[in-house]
Amino acid sequence: MQEKQEKENGKDSLALRLMLWGVGIVAALLAEVFVFNGNYWNDAMLTPVEVPLEFVSFAGETVREADGSVLLQDANDNNLLQIDLRSLTVPLRNIQIYAECTDGKEEWRKRTGEVYASPESAAVQARIVITMGSENRFLPDRLLAADTAQILRIPGQAHPEVITMLLQGEKGHTVRLYGIRLNARAPFRFSLLRFALLMALLSFLYTFRPWGPLWKRPLFDPKLRSGGLPVRELAVILLLLAAAIPCMIHQNTVYIQSEGGFAFYRDLAHALAAGHTYMDTVPSEELLAMEDPYDPVARLEQGVPFLLDYAFYQGKYYVYFGIVPCLLFYLPLYLIFGVDVPGWCVLTLLLWLVCAGMALLLYRMCRRYRPGISQAGFLLLWVAMVSVLSLPQVMGDANNYAIPILAGNVFFLFAMTGYDVAREQQEQGKNCCKMLVAASLGMALVAGCRPQMILGAVMALPVLKQLLIVKEEGKTRIEWKRCICVVLPYLITAVGLMVYNAVRFGNPFEFGTRYNLTFAFVNQSGFNVETPVAGLYYYLFRPVQVSTICPYFVRSNMDWSNPGMLANHPSVGGLFWLYPVLLTGILLFFYKNRKQEKELFLHGLLAMGLTTVLVMVDAVMGGMMDRYKMDFAVFATLWMACGWLASQEDAMEGKKVYAMRVAGLLLTLGAVAVSSLSYLMEGVSCLRQVNPEAYAAIVRLIEFWR
Repeated sequence: MQEKQEKENGKDSLALRLMLWGVGIVAALLAEVFVFNGNYWNDAMLTPVEVPLEFVSFAGETVREADGSVLLQDANDNNLLQIDLRSLTVPLRNIQIYAECTDGKEEWRKRTGEVYASPESAAVQARIVITMGSENRFLPDRLLAADTAQILRIPGQAHPEVITMLLQGEKGHTVRLYGIRLNARAPFRFSLLRFALLMALLSFLYTFRPWGPLWKRPLFDPKLRSGGLPVRELAVILLLLAAAIPCMIHQNTVYIQSEGGFAFYRDLAHALAAGHTYMDTVPSEELLAMEDPYDPVARLEQGVPFLLDYAFYQGKYYVYFGIVPCLLFYLPLYLIFGVDVPGWCVLTLLLWLVCAGMALLLYRMCRRYRPGISQAGFLLLWVAMVSVLSLPQVMGDANNYAIPILAGNVFFLFAMTGYDVAREQQEQGKNCCKMLVAASLGMALVAGCRPQMILGAVMALPVLKQLLIVKEEGKTRIEWKRCICVVLPYLITAVGLMVYNAVRFGNPFEFGTRYNLTFAFVNQSGFNVETPVAGLYYYLFRPVQVSTICPYFVRSNMDWSNPGMLANHPSVGGLFWLYPVLLTGILLFFYKNRKQEKELFLHGLLAMGLTTVLVMVDAVMGGMMDRYKMDFAVFATLWMACGWLASQEDAMEGKKVYAMRVAGLLLTLGAVAVSSLSYLMEGVSCLRQVNPEAYAAIVRLIEFWR
């Protein structure tokens, strides 16, 4: 009878889920048709007005083609035009422009003159000024994709006298103008991607609704086969990430054309296969003849060809970045199959492993410190932690530091998880030596990816103390076998790295920083106490620079400089203000920790210390660069996690629990939104610079009302 009742309940539950899915699909369809295509309905009653190009005033000489189009050259204001609208009797609601750039192709060259990327685009940037009497109204600049005619909305009921328009090719100098239409009717565009994203958002809100069953299921339940772990929800998110990451990376064509700047690992694999550590590329004679080749100003003034971000020592090039990613991914495939693994494949794998490693480590933390946490609380905290890492920014802006830093993060996360597993094995009376060796080896390899991140090994000290120092019957003894298992991997890795450094630079402790060919005076900058303070402000506390135009964040230089600062690159703001969920978790850490949670509080203090120290180290050694946030963001998220875990009561009831759930849900959604927008943010090889059409399509998807 009970089994029959359970089956009936299961059917009802399935029927209810199917009904809710149907409601969600209908809601998403209605939103796509009537909300996201609202301009289609608003413009239905407009009467379009064609503007003959013969009546358009051009500032310079133009070339009229046989098909009636006009060629505009980006020189001497030839691409500046005006339209007299004094005869227009109805309000101006929008302007539709048919234009494309006919020579939109660039060649991006290395400092040696070699072409490493050739982005192409027919997109056109439009700048429009509306003149009404003595008033000039400037419309926001818009990037117009050439595949469809773009409509630019005019706010309010405008009766302009003159429209001044500047059309510039995003990648070229010649713009072909086919036509201009006023008060055009917006086309109906059904976006499957936007529909899918809206369905995902509705599913996310339904799954994590404050009164939902996911909040009532404990993360650890021995009665369940999975032990309480939300396997289904976790698997769905990881599968979606596995599908989304390569698609997002492929939109940045630099990752495809030039391996995203990761060619140095390919070169290193070839060099190691040939039996040496220096690159086969021969430095230019101009570089060899320089008295001080590390002077960036002299190199630029003299036009010296050189390989950027390579180490240059005694007339040879060396790879500056850590060797471990090359040994793991590039060298084996080259030796076995004779092929060079594409950099985007390695990047995709590392991004996914960072997400998975974060889930594993958080699971171990919850199991240790908060076994009563709900499945929803665990999943929301994991999503928030991954969001704070701003991984979409890595996919949207090609960054040659990404692989070594992400590899360091992966090894750290899995090493910390391994240490906790070893402690659990010890508590169960099992042999934990193998796990200790694996965890210590993983942590030691962090130094072979990103040397400064080896400081993260400090996070393992509380766990190692329990493993290596055992108290029995009031006596304390040291487990020497376990000590050897911990220390030996560090020693072997350290010896290997020191030998590698000595072979390259004659110094076992030199990783190549002093010989790096960059744009900073790496050998002449002295320590200034103001620099680490400026780093804390730049990386953590600087106010966010916002805008009303997508992606709504603006990078700008920090108005703070001193002689010891190596670089001051533009940034959108500090992590604390960019991600309120991070700041909230840190505030909760100081407010909610109790005396009985000493180890959790200690882990939080260590994460706080590592975040602070690494920020100052990066500021002193590299300057202010937005990409360095990946060095310490993982420690900042662990600091945040300790605060949120400390605030989780095992038996909260009433309004308090619902307020916490709603706050956590909103803060997590905010973090996901900011992290997603980082995909569109400005950079050296950002999406707009590399693939303007994809950038314009995404912006049009977001700003459907414009």
